[in-house]
Amino acid sequence: MFKKRKLTKELEDYLLANQQTIYRLAYSYVKNPEDALDITQEAVFKAIAGVDSLKNPQGMKTWVYRIVSNTALDFLRKQKRLVIMDDENLVFHLEESKVNWDEGKDLDLALAMEKLPPRERGRIVLRYFED
Repeated sequence: MFKKRKLTKELEDYLLANQQTIYRLAYSYVKNPEDALDITQEAVFKAIAGVDSLKNPQGMKTWVYRIVSNTALDFLRKQKRLVIMDDENLVFHLEESKVNWDEGKDLDLALAMEKLPPRERGRIVLRYFED
């Protein structure tokens, strides 16, 4: 009982200290702030509820990232539906998502990342941006 309480406290401390990183990981999958918040909240709940399944406290970062990734992928699977837009809304959304060509900062990387499937994009984000 004491071990579980200690592990739960360590997990809570980790989650609080890394909440921005966890949010950024969720956002890298869904590209929507509100959805990323929902995914983050659900992943934190799953992590706290499943603290018993954490076998190695040193692997907490990997364990939490896996929960966030799986939660995001589940969310994306549920969201696969066709949305029909009129021309006015389509133009608005295209203008909103347009890349700022003047910045030029990592433009080719951003465009290449957008072409990847969510699972592959997540792997690259985890490996190269979140170490």
